[in-house]
Amino acid sequence: MSYMKGRFFLDSNILIYAYTVESGYKHEACRNVMTQIFSGESDAVISNQIAGELSNALLNKFGSSSDDVEMILDELIEYDGLTKVDYTSRTIRKAVSNSKRYKIPFWDAVIAETMKENGIDEIITENEKDFRTIPWIKITNPFKA
Repeated sequence: MSYMKGRFFLDSNILIYAYTVESGYKHEACRNVMTQIFSGESDAVISNQIAGELSNALLNKFGSSSDDVEMILDELIEYDGLTKVDYTSRTIRKAVSNSKRYKIPFWDAVIAETMKENGIDEIITENEKDFRTIPWIKITNPFKA
């Protein structure tokens, strides 16, 4: 089922579940998201922060080998249908203010500001709690039908 329309930001939790079989039903749901992206049905965006969060989780929480993580990163980085964006020092400055303003964790504020700077208003994530406080972000949670 293709439910993701337009351009959206992909949160690290979706990638983590997609690449960890141990995640059970979340793995399946997130593999479906990735299938839509890699088939060209969906226009997804990740940032360097998301790639870092994914790498950290796979290496330190799930015990993946560095070779496996490098292979996953290569797949994500080399695929032209997945847009990669970076944050800047300006992004960080605004995130400090927005973290306080919206009462969200700093790194979620960096994601929100990165999205704003790149004209993206939708995020695919499990983390509704923090992103729902930001009025201009639309949240799609793949675990809710």
